[in-house]
Amino acid sequence: MRKRLFRSASLMLFLCAVSRSAWAGNKLINVQGKLNNGSGTALSGTYTLTFRLYTTLTGGTSIWSESQSVTVSTGLFNVSLGTATSMNSIQFNQPYYLGIQVAGDANELSPRQLLGASAYAQGSLGDFNVSGNLLVGASVTFPGLNVSTITVTSSATVTNITATNLTSSSLSVSTITAVSSATITNLRVSSLTVTTINGSWPNPNILIDGGMEFWQRGNSFTNPASGTYTADRWKVNTDAASDVIVSSESTTLDSGSTSMRVTVTGSPVSSKWYVQQLVEKYSEYQGKTISFSARLKCSVASACRIYIYDGVNAVQYSSYHSGSGNWETLTSSATISSSATRLELGIGFISDGDLQNGSYFFDSAMLVNGNQSVPCT
Repeated sequence: MRKRLFRSASLMLFLCAVSRSAWAGNKLINVQGKLNNGSGTALSGTYTLTFRLYTTLTGGTSIWSESQSVTVSTGLFNVSLGTATSMNSIQFNQPYYLGIQVAGDANELSPRQLLGASAYAQGSLGDFNVSGNLLVGASVTFPGLNVSTITVTSSATVTNITATNLTSSSLSVSTITAVSSATITNLRVSSLTVTTINGSWPNPNILIDGGMEFWQRGNSFTNPASGTYTADRWKVNTDAASDVIVSSESTTLDSGSTSMRVTVTGSPVSSKWYVQQLVEKYSEYQGKTISFSARLKCSVASACRIYIYDGVNAVQYSSYHSGSGNWETLTSSATISSSATRLELGIGFISDGDLQNGSYFFDSAMLVNGNQSVPCT
């Protein structure tokens, strides 16, 4: 029987990580080596080689294996491991040893070969484990990040982190600073502790359909009476005798896909007209300071503005739009009475005499806890 010996002195391993995108998400290791017979003569031909990965240099049970028909030329061969049997379940977070057996030989070639550092770049393809410190400089995307504990003891500065699936039993951060963009699609954390948050973190919008995006009752309303809903959640309040058309606008926008267009014609006399939204659970905001803002565009000065009313305190108005013809942010803040009977937000021609001919656009309305509201964009 011809004896084949894979001499360690002749063994050459070249390990490289192939990107997930190039190989539909598979982890691959490229291996180059030299195959000699027992006399040291380089072999040529086709041989069946079985490759195995172990966690120990000797003994133990392989954690992965595959067989390939390999073409050998003057002793040299080149194979990509992981093409026959997937390596995706291997995390590459500890030392691994490669064993090779030639068909017809009773034993593996000895000794097993320790995988070099390049193979561990495979960890970035899906499974990522850090035993020490992980420093992120700019932008990192994790298709799947699974950890038992993430702890930052001093300060974490992140400019952009995106995770589609973040799972952790304990996430503890003492300080998060200067976070400009943080997007997590699915966050499952049994314990989340953040001692200090620095920088700008937007409050959630209390309003429904603040961007005037949804028009389930129709896209255009001519002379709508008081109580008519236009964009979802926005109800008309008016005593106007003028012609007013309210419509969904898809061209003149501040953000999103639609805004509200209000076209006023006729000869308004001591009239008011506005859309309002009532917050259903207003009692949750009793005694709290809130801020309401919206983006308005028109070419008529001293006509449209916004307001907050709680049924007890005086109406809190913003300043008027200047009539610049540009989008302007109008803001009104108020401390809601502890005995408030409603929480009403309005946009439009609120006082008698405000209603004037022209085209007006309302968009990006936002209501938040606190004394500063940033329009949604």
